Amino acid sequence: ASLLQGEAMYTMRYGFWITTIASAKMAWKRKSFNVFLNNIVGFAKADKENQAFIVTPDQGKFIRKLRWRNIRSKLF
Repeated sequence: ASLLQGEAMYTMRYGFWITTIASAKMAWKRKSFNVFLNNIVGFAKADKENQAFIVTPDQGKFIRKLRWRNIRSKLF
């Protein structure tokens, strides 16, 4: 499931850093480093295979902007 989660993050154009942060948070909540590792491996696999994106570039930009805004609001 974690591998698929990483692939989903790639296809939704999250980008590497948002994927890393989201995966770390998910792994922390589940208390399992394997969750983090599998998410990153799934993301890298999807990138290597050049999987098709499920959102347009504009939608991806919107998603990343929204995710960064939420990350910053939780930090500051």
